[in-house]
Amino acid sequence: MTTSSTAIIDYKMGNIWSLKNALDNLKIKYQLVSDPEKINDFSHIILPGVGSAREAYNRLEKSGFVESIKEAVLEKERKILGICVGMQLMGSSTEEDGGSKGIGFFKNKVLKLKENGGIKLPHVGFNNVQTNESVLFDGLKQKDFYFVHSYAMESTSGDYEAGTTDYKQKFVSVVERENIFGTQFHPEISQKNGLILLDNFFKKC
Repeated sequence: MTTSSTAIIDYKMGNIWSLKNALDNLKIKYQLVSDPEKINDFSHIILPGVGSAREAYNRLEKSGFVESIKEAVLEKERKILGICVGMQLMGSSTEEDGGSKGIGFFKNKVLKLKENGGIKLPHVGFNNVQTNESVLFDGLKQKDFYFVHSYAMESTSGDYEAGTTDYKQKFVSVVERENIFGTQFHPEISQKNGLILLDNFFKKC
């Protein structure tokens, strides 16, 4: 049975505290879900993530979440938002920590940002997102969000690449296709802009 609430996938790789605070602020009902068989009970799913994408994928695979996420999103059409490493997991693979495959919602590979032009890694702080039309950004004129990462999705010019960011190199910072959404930045710690984006995910997606 589907309820109008949100499952936060709890696999011990997410910034849950900040995310819970943001959802509490928006008065969004949510549950931390560690049983992969239960995510079909929710209308919206959030896949958070910090740290190594390879370790994150291994944990999801061993716990059974990879297959349950695919079923919930591709067959049951549940809406999903991947955040930071959660978005990276939606790609085909990552080269982090020796490499790993991803869930594969998008064909993009996740690559380490190039340390050229004097940039520092990780990429930390607020940066601008250049977007096409995207329901996630409804009501936002200024689109600065908070990033913390050293890896990112390569750009393949896919029509689902809804946003890109320039850090002396362009990378995909937002993906959006039907019921699948992802942000490389952390909306939960992006102040007012992040709250608007999260609210759009729950009310307009």
